[in-house]
Amino acid sequence: KDELLSELLKNLKDSSITFKDNSREIKNLEFSNKDSINQFLIRKNVHIIKSTIDLKKTVLLNNIFLNEFFIKLAKDYLNCEKLTILPNFFISAANQTIDDHKVINSIKSSAAQEYHFDVDFKKFFKIFVYFTDVFEENHGAHIYIPKTHRKKNIDDILTSRFKTSEINKNYNAKKVFLGKSGTTFIVDTFGIHKGSPVKNGIRMCLVLEFGREHFPGQKECLYIE
Repeated sequence: KDELLSELLKNLKDSSITFKDNSREIKNLEFSNKDSINQFLIRKNVHIIKSTIDLKKTVLLNNIFLNEFFIKLAKDYLNCEKLTILPNFFISAANQTIDDHKVINSIKSSAAQEYHFDVDFKKFFKIFVYFTDVFEENHGAHIYIPKTHRKKNIDDILTSRFKTSEINKNYNAKKVFLGKSGTTFIVDTFGIHKGSPVKNGIRMCLVLEFGREHFPGQKECLYIE
């Protein structure tokens, strides 16, 4: 786990930085350890960083998650031999803004911290790996509304950001993914979901997306035939 994190932090590319004033910047970043990340987040007043990953240089990542097991899993679930794999790494900083679940917060929305669903491919799923402990919802937990990848309420079928109060009212259950650093899970994010805002510390998370067929125009991706 530590070796994989070290490899990822050295191979971040095209990092999209959202600051706490909701301004944005794109630049290449490289971190040596968690302390250097903390210093950068505080010094720059950062809310969240989303980076792609250079898969040509990530030997350990490729050995673990791009091996025969996961490729076969993807082909079986997506019912397709042609795959696109998109890697992203998220670093979320603490933000003590008081949540109002009856409105859509713009900075949370831009950081995928309001309820939504993804429409990146005709069919797809994502592997999540926590690189920080997520023992409580406000540690940046991934929250998912079960079975909504198959069926959504009529009011929620258009891609958008949804108010937390409305989702809580319209759906009976939610799945909150908790676990220590290294926890790994797989989600079909056509279902309604969000990342919970971080209230203390930081959250680091790898997200590997496996999509059906080849999706053009992505810089850092891997095509599988």
